[in-house]
Amino acid sequence: MAVVVIAMAACARPSDGPPPFEEGYVEAGDSVRLYYQKLGDGGESIVALHGGPGLDAGYLALDLEPLAREHTMIFYDQRGAGRSTVITDSTRVNLAAHIADLERVRERFGLERMVVYGHSWGSMLAARYALEHPDRVSALVLSSSAPPRRDPWMPQFSANLHAWMDSATAADVAQLAAARDTTSDPQAACRAFWAVFIRGYLAEPDSSLARFRGDVCSAPPDAIRNQPVVGRFTLGPLGSWDWRSDFAELRVPVLIIHGENDPIPIESAREWAAAFPDARLVTIEGAGHFPQIERPEQYFEALNAFLAR
Repeated sequence: MAVVVIAMAACARPSDGPPPFEEGYVEAGDSVRLYYQKLGDGGESIVALHGGPGLDAGYLALDLEPLAREHTMIFYDQRGAGRSTVITDSTRVNLAAHIADLERVRERFGLERMVVYGHSWGSMLAARYALEHPDRVSALVLSSSAPPRRDPWMPQFSANLHAWMDSATAADVAQLAAARDTTSDPQAACRAFWAVFIRGYLAEPDSSLARFRGDVCSAPPDAIRNQPVVGRFTLGPLGSWDWRSDFAELRVPVLIIHGENDPIPIESAREWAAAFPDARLVTIEGAGHFPQIERPEQYFEALNAFLAR
C-alpha cells in the first residue's frame, strides 16, 4: 500500500532557537489519517508513542524536546485520538491496527531502522511492534511503561492512582470524568478533570505541575470524548495479558526507565527488564509517571547515555 503524507507546515528555525518543526498527516489506509509532528533533523530518528490508549502526543512532545537537539523526533497521534481520524468502530481500533500504523509511519519517513520510544501504554505498543518488526528497530525505550502482564499490576496501578483521594475528592473526579461526555465544552471539562486526577501520577505534584509544557487536553472536542472509547477498544481484547515470555529471542537493546514513585508498580518494570535478553532498568528517584518533567536532569542523562551506546 502506498503511504502518502499531506504536509501542513514546515519551517526551519535559527540554530540557537527551537529545533526545526514540521507537521502533517500520514495516510494509513482504511480511511485513517495520522497526525504527526517532527522535531529536529539530526542524529538517529526516534519515533515516540504516547500513552492512553486514547490520549495524544500533545501531552508528550514538548517535554521531550531536549532529545530533538541531537536526534530527529517523530510524534504521531494514534488512530482514534488527538488530531488523527476519530474512530468509533471497535473492529478498527486494536493492537494489530496500532502496530500497522506505526509501520506506515516508518515507511513514510523512509526509516530503515529507528529507535522506538514508548511512554506508558505506548511502551506496550513499542514492544509488540519490535516483536513483529525486529529488523526495523535499532533500540527500544520503555518509559513509565504499562506492565507486561495485567494481573496483579493493573488493579494495583488503579488503586495507587486513587490512594491519595478522600471520598469527596473521588466523587468529584468521577463527576468530572462523566462531564466530558455531556458538556458542550469537552476541552474545559478535560482540563478540569486532569487538574485533579493527575496528582495521582506525580511524586511531588505541588512542585511538578507548573513544569508541564504539554497539554493532555489539546485534542479537538470529538477526540476528547472518544478517549475512553479508544482505551476500551484497544485494551479490552487483550484480556488478562501476560507477555513476560514473549521477548526472549528479541535481540534489540532496551532501556526501561521508571519513576520510583510511579503508580504503575516498579516491580512491573523489573519484569520488563527480565523479559528481554539485552535490557537495562534505570529507576528515577523522586519521580512518578512523568520523570521527564519531575526529574529531567536524571531522566535525560540516562536517555542520552543509552542513545549514545
